[in-house]
Amino acid sequence: MSLYSLEELDLLPVVLLKEYAYCPRYAYFQFRVGGEYATPSMLVASELGAPDFEVPDGWEAYRSVYVKSRALGLHGFADAVLKRGGLVRVVEAKALTRVTRRSLFGRARHVLVQAVAYALLAEETLKATADAVIVLGSEGRVEVRVTPALRSYVVSLASSMRRSLASPEPPPRVQSWKCGYCYYRRLCRQLMP
Repeated sequence: MSLYSLEELDLLPVVLLKEYAYCPRYAYFQFRVGGEYATPSMLVASELGAPDFEVPDGWEAYRSVYVKSRALGLHGFADAVLKRGGLVRVVEAKALTRVTRRSLFGRARHVLVQAVAYALLAEETLKATADAVIVLGSEGRVEVRVTPALRSYVVSLASSMRRSLASPEPPPRVQSWKCGYCYYRRLCRQLMP
């Protein structure tokens, strides 16, 4: 049973965009088929909750903030939002993940997509400008500026995801190291290509 319906294409969860950035086919199956899937690390992370972090001087911190964007067609709960005047920064916590600047632009790109998407939603919700995102990992924090290129990438990805989810056919299959860990690997193989 799918967690979503085609009528819900109006406002999709940011978590689905994160999955789409990880693997478009995974997001498609999550949208179309559903299924509860939690890895052991996800369960441990949920038990730990959001880690504490030092709030920079002059910033106000709000935890578990609901944000949405009609323009992007996305919504969700940001782990934390920092606000100072007309600026916002989103804090995304990945308690068990080792994040580095390099990993956020490579193997953990989906985490960066999630954080930037929340930042864009926070802009629209709070009527402020997102200048950076902060990703808290198992070994510290990484701050990334929200550049025009990152904005454009996330907007493009959201649009691409929306088209993909509306299609009756799944995106093309891509063989990857991620496949061995995937909840949908058997279904994916059956529905080649």
